[in-house]
Amino acid sequence: MILEIGMIVGSYLIGSIPTGVIIARLFARVDIQTQGSRNIGATNVTRVVGKKAGLLTLLGDVAKGALPVWAMTAVVGADQAASQWWIAAVGAAAFTGHLFPLYLLGRGGKGVATALGVYLAAAPFVLAGCLAVFLAGAVTTRYVSMGSILGAVSLPILALWKYGAGPFFWMSCFICLSIILKHHENIRRILKGEESRWNEPRNETHIGGGS
Repeated sequence: MILEIGMIVGSYLIGSIPTGVIIARLFARVDIQTQGSRNIGATNVTRVVGKKAGLLTLLGDVAKGALPVWAMTAVVGADQAASQWWIAAVGAAAFTGHLFPLYLLGRGGKGVATALGVYLAAAPFVLAGCLAVFLAGAVTTRYVSMGSILGAVSLPILALWKYGAGPFFWMSCFICLSIILKHHENIRRILKGEESRWNEPRNETHIGGGS
């Protein structure tokens, strides 16, 4: 019990690591929180710094979600309902760390990539369905944010279908609601026709040193 609780706390701290902030400083010596959309996630890092920096940010944010879940699964197993509660808790903690990072006084990202990592480790079937919905939404609308929102909505539906109303379903409800709330500005811009579409440059200057 003590080990599992400690792992949940550790997962929050891992999730709090501001990958995008670190990568942007290393690649372009800028504070990504003051550039572009001011978001610390891979999308903004890509637009402001470049594709390589964006990819590294994406991989880092995915790892923040996946590694704690894999670690908890190794400790408690994955077969029993009680084990799934621990796995869901550690996944939710890592996700929360990205949204409200201790190291940035709570000013975090939107959680999409970290959620991807959580599901990669905890529920690959749900992840596969979610990615299909994300791609369909993003390609159809050419809004990455819309794909993210639609993918988030699919999470509890897919989790309920695959696992029933258990730990992964409730974790998915929490993650879905959090992602939608974190995208409230994107939703506002979409409704006003101001959201940038896929491959459409923003007005800010690209300051990265490479693609």
